[in-house]
Amino acid sequence: MRILYISTVDISKPDGPGVNEYEFVNALKKQLGQNVSFIIPKPVNPIDIESENIIYLKGSVGSEPRLMQQLQLVLIARRVCRESKYDLIVARLSLLPFDIWAITKLVNVPLAIKTLGEPTLKYLRSSGGVKSYIAKILRYPNQFLLKSVVTSSIGADACTRQLTERNMKYLKIQKEGKIIHIENATNTSNFFPTLDSVAKQHLKFEKFKYIVGYVGGKPWERGGKELIEVLPILQERYPTLGVVIVGGGEGVVKLKELSKSLNVEKNCIIPGEVPYKDVPKWINSFDIGVAFDLVDRMSYVGSSNQKIRQYIACGKPVIATPGGNHFIEDENLGTIVEHNNLTKFAEAIEHWLSLLDSEKAKHTKKAHSYAKEKLSTDYALKERLVFWQKRISDASG
Repeated sequence: MRILYISTVDISKPDGPGVNEYEFVNALKKQLGQNVSFIIPKPVNPIDIESENIIYLKGSVGSEPRLMQQLQLVLIARRVCRESKYDLIVARLSLLPFDIWAITKLVNVPLAIKTLGEPTLKYLRSSGGVKSYIAKILRYPNQFLLKSVVTSSIGADACTRQLTERNMKYLKIQKEGKIIHIENATNTSNFFPTLDSVAKQHLKFEKFKYIVGYVGGKPWERGGKELIEVLPILQERYPTLGVVIVGGGEGVVKLKELSKSLNVEKNCIIPGEVPYKDVPKWINSFDIGVAFDLVDRMSYVGSSNQKIRQYIACGKPVIATPGGNHFIEDENLGTIVEHNNLTKFAEAIEHWLSLLDSEKAKHTKKAHSYAKEKLSTDYALKERLVFWQKRISDASG
């Protein structure tokens, strides 16, 4: 099968979409070699992916008007499909996907859609300010384009059951199996266990016997705040416990201010954003990884957090909030706690820090094995390839 992959996501950015698509590009190149080509934006940061079979759009994301970049993508895709034969176009849709809609009209190649987002822009509409106002205006034009593109495709996937169901409902997709659930995944060749003592030494964290940490976007609303607030509860028993919060954004300043107000700043490391290639080193310095999310958002979006999969691949116990993370407790890979229950959060931390060395080693091995088997980019790609091949076969039959 020859595939043309199209996306307007910058794969060099260390955010959720950027990391997902970076690893997907890697997995496709590894699996298909010369049988896959890419049309993607020019990266704003250096990446360690060979440029063979990659066509970069002239500008990076945001460097030129969005409509101009979409038009450029359409023209390149039409030219590439005239010059070479492809069996399938795989696309990651952006907001108002005029580009993919136009491609379905101009190019006679089957289309599959990867990682559908939330179709009604609910999170943006409820966020307040200018973004909320714009999202309310764009909601129905966006849904119209999404419905048209998904209907004309051979199939699509979404990373949580909630998103799968919402897309089926709001895009009025009647055909069973048109949209399936495929979880986000992590690269277990990059995320694997190393000695936490070595990672702590490398990062100069030797003063901390234990570290509970967070890596990801918007740390102020996804566990960073609670990590700082739980420290005073645990300090008497664990005076050398450190909290490490990795991730950028405007709320990081408030996290630093909170640590000072609670007089725990000496036990908090808050470096901001770090390069994606360094994330495994940071996670391996942790004894426990934390991944919270907003309660309301989890109710309709669910959870398929990259960070959870990265923690597990590195062999770390995970403490997370409910909403699609039930497998963590089902497989004894961590603990689920309510977002605002600091007492239960502290108890979960104490439980995982109390593991004997032999128990910790056993957990590390089990967690990484589970990640390789169920949460890896190779596993997710195999799921997609089977799905795409079946849908193409059904369409031609």
